[in-house]
Amino acid sequence: MLNRKFIGSIGEKRAISFLKKQGFKIVETNYRSYFGEIDIIALKKDLIAFVEVKTRQSSHYGYPEEAVQRKKMRRIIKTAKYYLLTHDLYDKIDVRFDIISLMRKDSSFDIEYFENAFREER
Repeated sequence: MLNRKFIGSIGEKRAISFLKKQGFKIVETNYRSYFGEIDIIALKKDLIAFVEVKTRQSSHYGYPEEAVQRKKMRRIIKTAKYYLLTHDLYDKIDVRFDIISLMRKDSSFDIEYFENAFREER
């Protein structure tokens, strides 16, 4: 069994490739701020997608997307707001929060893309 960090880096590389095929330009990867981290920040026309990538080797502990819980979502949203403010994009571009879920299957991965997987609670 491969270690989690290695599997995670493979998952992020596959997610980047997937997003590029969907027409996105990758702006940042592993963006960190005081508030948290965002795996991928991708741009497509007038839309910026903040993408959380979850990769698993099995569903023994649940599906990858189930690991993105409310607390993690709030950290991603705060980090995204900080990014938008510091890059002078706040209220100037459409924003979306997506999840890319990768499940290892033999030597490849099944990929699921959840657009608008969550949004800011008001």
